Amino acid sequence: MNGFKTRDDYRQALALTRELLERADQLAGLPMPDRPLALARRTVDALNDLMRELDGGPAPDPNPLPVLKALVVEDNLLTQKLLTRLLGLKGHACRIAENGQQALEWLSREPFDLVLMDLRMPVMDGWAATTAIRDGERRSGRHLPIIAVTALTSNQDRERALDAGMDGFQGKPIQADGLFAEIDRVLSNLRAGSSGRTAESEAN
Repeated sequence: MNGFKTRDDYRQALALTRELLERADQLAGLPMPDRPLALARRTVDALNDLMRELDGGPAPDPNPLPVLKALVVEDNLLTQKLLTRLLGLKGHACRIAENGQQALEWLSREPFDLVLMDLRMPVMDGWAATTAIRDGERRSGRHLPIIAVTALTSNQDRERALDAGMDGFQGKPIQADGLFAEIDRVLSNLRAGSSGRTAESEAN
């Protein structure tokens, strides 16, 4: 027995869980969930789906993205918070690097499924970091998805990002729908055997 007798009991428990998660974010300072918080959020999403089904309403389409471990390479604190918040709400785990050099250090220590890469940063910019990552992959044989997330949105900036070896491009200001659509597009292309410049050519 779980102690819940009515739908109102479930609703009250769900509301309390949401409140606890919000307070956990506030106490953490940065809204960057660790795995327990990400799991709790996925549990809340599942409970929301269940309540919609019990009430006779349609459940939302399932998230097409697998749970990812993302490296956010960004020197702006507000953008760091926004990206980790958006990814965390989808259940994804994040690490933060403030520049390209820190990104290379993270990648030497831990595996990642995705990199969201700012272009203009101190110490080492996104172009140089991506070039270094791709140089290392020529030896390893793997391909890490890298998406530029930048305020530099001209065609020249996009071409330069793709030439450096990035797989996708997302402009700022960041829109959640656009970001996740680009992540989905890049991962789908990689699963199909296309990446970066090849995918861009096929789209045109």
